[in-house]
Amino acid sequence: MPDHSCRGCKSWATAKGRIWFGTTDQPKAAQNCWHSWLPNFVRAGPDVLIGGWGTLAPKAAMTATGSIPIVFTSVGDPVGAGLVKSLREPGGNVTGMSALAADIAAKKLQLLDDLVPGRKLVAVLGNPDTPYTALALKQVKTAASIMEMPFTVFDARTVDEVPRAIDRAIDAGAASMLVFEDPVLLGALQQIIDRVARARLPAIFGPRECAAAGGLIAYGPDQKRAYRTAADHVDKILRGAFQPAFQSSSRPSSNLS
Repeated sequence: MPDHSCRGCKSWATAKGRIWFGTTDQPKAAQNCWHSWLPNFVRAGPDVLIGGWGTLAPKAAMTATGSIPIVFTSVGDPVGAGLVKSLREPGGNVTGMSALAADIAAKKLQLLDDLVPGRKLVAVLGNPDTPYTALALKQVKTAASIMEMPFTVFDARTVDEVPRAIDRAIDAGAASMLVFEDPVLLGALQQIIDRVARARLPAIFGPRECAAAGGLIAYGPDQKRAYRTAADHVDKILRGAFQPAFQSSSRPSSNLS
């Protein structure tokens, strides 16, 4: 997935000074990379840290500093993940964009039921090591119970585990699949899209970029809008317009692709 937050920051980085990026093309090693890089970033004395997409990066940043402002670009449930005290008053040195994607689990299940009527088995593909997965799974359990829709969770902690997880779902007789938003799974996005297409297994994703990449359907927050807004937050911090503790986390709207 393209990093639109970097694109937004570059528009003013040259006027404000240097901007450094820490990236990895190995999603399964991302957490270790962040914990390795961040102490060096903090020692360099940056004015702000951008936590990127997902929960793991900003949580790693929180362990590295309690004073440098941290902006996360898109987190499913920042309160439940322990990033902020509340959306209205984040507290501490952290703020950002709340996607609240876990709240739309019921809508995703309803869309799958519309595609494959009859309350048939839904396979949920997720990474159990990601904080968002536990939060989203609670929403799925509640929605599935109300809708009387059966589901089974298939874990994939690394990119290499994704094909086996999908094969297990197919062998279990799943009629459709719900893919949780996660850096590891999005790192295997094309692999997931191709595999479920070959198996004729309808799948629903979160970010609309997944539909643009060839996924059948995506229902979730507008990530590009979230990244642009997060970049605006960073710009205001650098201008001294506000302190993160007094900036409410914002929630982008959901979009169906």
